[in-house]
Amino acid sequence: MIPYLACLPLLIRLINSAPVSSPELAPPSSHEAIYNHFNALFPDLPPKDEPLRSGDYYSLEQIETFLRSVAKQHKDTTKLLQVGTSEEGRQILGIQFGVNPANPYVVIDSGIHAREWTAIHVAYFLVEQYSNGLSEGDLQVRALVDAFNIVIIPVLNPDGTVFGAKTVRQSAAPLEGRCCEGVDLNRNWDLAFSASEDPCSDVYAGPSPFSASETRTYSRWLRTLPALEAYITLHSHGQLWLYPYAYAQNTYTRNVERTIYVAQKAIDAIYAYNGTRYGHATPADALYTSTGSSMDWVERELEPEFAYTIEVRPVTQEYGFILEKDLLLPASKEIAIGINVVLTEAMGFRQTPFRFTGSTPKPQKHILEQRDPPVDEPLDENWMKWLNDN
Repeated sequence: MIPYLACLPLLIRLINSAPVSSPELAPPSSHEAIYNHFNALFPDLPPKDEPLRSGDYYSLEQIETFLRSVAKQHKDTTKLLQVGTSEEGRQILGIQFGVNPANPYVVIDSGIHAREWTAIHVAYFLVEQYSNGLSEGDLQVRALVDAFNIVIIPVLNPDGTVFGAKTVRQSAAPLEGRCCEGVDLNRNWDLAFSASEDPCSDVYAGPSPFSASETRTYSRWLRTLPALEAYITLHSHGQLWLYPYAYAQNTYTRNVERTIYVAQKAIDAIYAYNGTRYGHATPADALYTSTGSSMDWVERELEPEFAYTIEVRPVTQEYGFILEKDLLLPASKEIAIGINVVLTEAMGFRQTPFRFTGSTPKPQKHILEQRDPPVDEPLDENWMKWLNDN
């Protein structure tokens, strides 16, 4: 993390001395310091009162205003949800397309990592696409909304998105001259949790599972869903379509054949659309082992039919976590195509049992056995070195 960004939440709270006392959004005037910081990162950010449009970066306040406007526009087919609460009392908002309580749920979240701006853009692009599809009578969108209750949560980490940090409050004391606070929310879930010792680390997991308000409240909301068809969490970057598990190599889900089959169809559709190549694997096999992730917890605890982590563009660090604006729409459109493939396939599997066709590589049977999560396994942070060196 850039040093000044690590201390930024403390500095902003000194400037904005009035604490957030309720989950309701504070008046725009009280967010001037925050908005000025965001504007410094993105000098050509559109005016805060301008309606959101895809292909640009926006502040948390603008995204939340957009969600409310979509819910108001489609009163009969959508609703605004609060799926959790942040450490500083901010609402974690999502929008649900489809309101039939008998239908299974699809949950798509992004922004669990505050610096992954591209993934956040993909999520609100999806909101825009489904909203436009309902307005224009798009048959595919209508079919998906009739089959599922699709919940999209663009910003799972509102505090981090506002302040440019992981989360806030936890471990806020300076350490060896560094200003450190917050946890990596994608290491804080209660599956294979492994506490790292350095609170200044980008992947600091926190003192205990679900110690962060965001993961604790969001996981409780997820448990309230009567049936979860698919869970998709959006990240950046790497151009990978990942599936469980992340906590150990050679460890797969009970329905890994179907999971791989659908992942391959999704990335084939993306390649046919614009020639962008995505890979697929488990995080542990393709990248590194990581403990306490949302995808692993959801897969083990809630057993959705499909669970994926999508690492959006780019493959390399040429643009890193913040794509150039002219690449935002292509990156978002290709992910939307892939996700719609997953949901379309899910509709088909509900009607016809899956049979392995041999069209995708079939993992060896001995590695399909699901192992228990490791206990107190040291967290390997070597994978972060390439980020810190650049």
